[in-house]
Amino acid sequence: MPGKIEGTSYYWRLRRVTRTALSIALGLLATGALASSRGNVATMPDPPAQSIQNGLWGGERVRLTVTADGATVEYDCGHGRIEQPISLDAQSRFEVSGWHVQEQGGALREGAADRKLAARYAGRVRNDHMTLTVELTESGTKLGTFSLEHGKAVRLVKCR
Repeated sequence: MPGKIEGTSYYWRLRRVTRTALSIALGLLATGALASSRGNVATMPDPPAQSIQNGLWGGERVRLTVTADGATVEYDCGHGRIEQPISLDAQSRFEVSGWHVQEQGGALREGAADRKLAARYAGRVRNDHMTLTVELTESGTKLGTFSLEHGKAVRLVKCR
């Protein structure tokens, strides 16, 4: 019988320690939930934005040259510029503003300046492939959607 009394005593001590530990855990959990509802819990920052690979991107009748500062775009009968870094979101998409100039064949008037039109450049990058859509901002005219490949050399037939 002495063993049974010791076992019973051990059982009650273990039960008391378990209850105390459970009470502390619930108290900490409640405190954390309360702090969270008040906005006092630190949150993880958003991951840094990814950038498009610098260099030449080529496709049918379009060439995009990406740098850390933005990009230049050339078409058979036009050109444009993005004057800001191009960052990708979590779905590898981008949307940036820039300008576009429509070129035309034939002689140019002396002193004639290019007419820069505000443009929106949007797209998605998957590995070494990019889909690029160019749209004039004011008129909403879609100039086209292009498929480009990183490092692909392109031959353009300029209108000028």
